[in-house]
This record gives sequence, C-alpha cells and structure tokens, in this order.
Amino acid sequence: MKPTNNKDILKISFLGWLFFILFTSFSSLAARPAEEVLSESNYKVLSGRIYIMLKYRLQGLNSCDFETHNELYHAFKKLSVYSEKKEDVLRYLDLYYQSYKTTDACKKSLDLEELKFHTKEREKFKSFYFFIDSLCEKDKSANAIYEARTCKSELKRILTELNPHCISTQVDYDKKFHDNFECMVGDILIGRYLYTNSVPTESFITDTKQFFLNYWNISHSKSAESDGIELYSIYKMDKVDSIELRKKFLATITMLFTSTHSLSPYLKGFQDYFWRRKLFETGDSEKALEIFNSARMIIDEFRTINRIILSKKTKVTILEQPISDLNRHNFMAMFLTCHYNKQPNYIKKGLPLMLGYAYESLDFGSHIKEGDTLKLAVENFKVDTDRYKLGVKLGVSFCSEK
Repeated sequence: MKPTNNKDILKISFLGWLFFILFTSFSSLAARPAEEVLSESNYKVLSGRIYIMLKYRLQGLNSCDFETHNELYHAFKKLSVYSEKKEDVLRYLDLYYQSYKTTDACKKSLDLEELKFHTKEREKFKSFYFFIDSLCEKDKSANAIYEARTCKSELKRILTELNPHCISTQVDYDKKFHDNFECMVGDILIGRYLYTNSVPTESFITDTKQFFLNYWNISHSKSAESDGIELYSIYKMDKVDSIELRKKFLATITMLFTSTHSLSPYLKGFQDYFWRRKLFETGDSEKALEIFNSARMIIDEFRTINRIILSKKTKVTILEQPISDLNRHNFMAMFLTCHYNKQPNYIKKGLPLMLGYAYESLDFGSHIKEGDTLKLAVENFKVDTDRYKLGVKLGVSFCSEK
C-alpha cells in the first residue's frame, strides 16, 4: 500500500471541511435509537456509578468524628440514586472529592469501605491466578534471577496493574445494552496511559479529533479510493514515528473500538480514570465532568465517522489487517504486547494469551447463561482466543525495536 500523501489534505474542498466540523458537532444525534439520543442529555451513567462508590465509601463514617463529618452523611442522604441533571452530578463529584479531604483516621476508614466495592467488581477474576502457575513453569529468565524477581511475583504485580474488573453499575433504562459479562481487562491501564501521556490532558481530546479530521479528509481523496487507508499512517501524520507513538496509537484505537457506543460498561474503566484523576488534580467538579464527557463523546464521534467511511466501501486497515476483521480482543492484545515490549517473552507474549484464555473462560459461562448452545459457546471461545493470538503476533511486529 502506498503511503498517504499529506498533500491530499490540501485537496479537500472547504465545503468538505465545513461538513466535517458540522458533522462531528451533531454526530451524536445521527442514526441513533431514541434511548441513545436521550442518554446524551442526561447524566445517569456517571451519577449512578458515583452513587454506588459513595454508598460503600460513606459507610466508613461510623469511625469518624460525628460533629466534623456529619455534613458528609447528610449531604449523601439527599442524593437520589440516578440523576439526569448536571447540577446533581456536580454535587456527587464534590461530595466524592470532599470525602477524600477527611482526617487521616477517618479517610482510612472510608478508603477501606470503598475498597470493598472495587474488590467486589474483581471477584470473578480470581481464576486468573491459576493460569500463572502453568505460564511460569518454564521460566528461565536471567532478569528474574539477577533482579531477585520471580515469574510469579512479576505476573501478579502486572495483574494488579491490569486491574481486571466487572462493572456492577448498569443504569436502569439501558437494558438493550445489557450483557451478562460486563467485564474488562486493561481498560484502566489504557486510561492511565492516555491521560498521563497527554500534556495537558485535554490535548488527548484535541489530538484525537485531529486524527478524526485527517481520517475523514483522506477518505475523500483519490489515493483512498485506489489504495485504501492505513490508520496508523493517518495517526502519525506530521509526527515523528517511535515506539511510544505506536503504543499511544494502539491505546487510542483500543479505546475507540472497545464498544459501538459510549454507554457501554466496557468503557467505564477508561472513563473512571479520566474523571477521578482530573477531580483529584484540580478539585474542580466542572473540569472532571468536562473531561468525562469529552472522553465519552469521542467514542460516538469515531463510530459515526468510521461507519460512513466504511459504507463507501473504502478499504481501511490497521497494520494491514482490515478493520472489519478486528475487534476489542485483537486491539487489547496488541496494546498489551506493545506496552510490555521490553519485558521477557513470558510477559510480553504470554500475558496477553493468558488473559485471553482466562477472560474467555469466564465469557464462556456467560454465553451459556444467555441461552447459547454449547456448540456456539465453544465456537465463540475459539474465535476470541484466536483473536488474542493474532493480536500478540501483530503487537510484537509493530512494536519491535528497529
């Protein structure tokens, strides 16, 4: 495939550029079911999640001085479970922030109670640790010996970093998107990577929107019609190619392709990291809500842009693979392989495969509960674990030191 020519951008008419700006502004309303349109103008997704966290967290107030912390308890009792109003969500965020400004002994009690919530979301992934033994049986890494680390201890540390969890807060009106296995691995890791590697944080949103604009413009060029589009060529336009840039590309693509809509539980880990980090950095609930909405909306913008481009039968690839053949399992395996590219092979290659088999073992059970036949559940298991294998292969090739 020929590399994309930057001059193609200049060939796009002003009308086409203007259409893109208008399009991205209103894309959230384009071709959507009524339930999704409604969801753009309310805040039930975020308010419901923070409410659950606060419900756990503020149970620890029993260990706090009543006179000092009584206002936290009363403020919480006034909140409804879900709210469509922006001002109510800002109160949720403010209360959550204030609960972290308590005295040391009180904060410790609150932290322990909130930890119960996060532990509950991770209960299904206890089986991951059984996979470590078999993966580490043949560990003969020199680094593990000389750095006084073992394969098992290193993998357990990394599993903690990956933060596997199953989201337990699904808003009541969102039944059409319900899944018996609303679980994700590595989403918080990717959220942290994208957040901390964008300075200022808002540059991640602007850079991603520029990527969308370039993608849209190139899709109207003659080269796209004849040669197709390679997304990394678009992403790296006007940038210096590097392993870090490739890693950021895979992190971005993984987030964008994780779900077909921004309400998905699969995206909560990305979103959690963005709003919590901004809230604790600034103490400003408005800024936390703004970064949450921005990170959420680019999912929907990309989905609409990508759908329109693909509807024109344009050949779009990622690492020479048609994007229609790839999904979130491929992308997560690619990112993890790239993220751990300096680690020994048992981590760089073995970890994504281990996660694939462990994750799909749990997903297998959810398919049976949803009414799938045993044959369909087995086929799904094989297809998805094969995706992890392909993802590892592509990730190793894409992020190897040249």
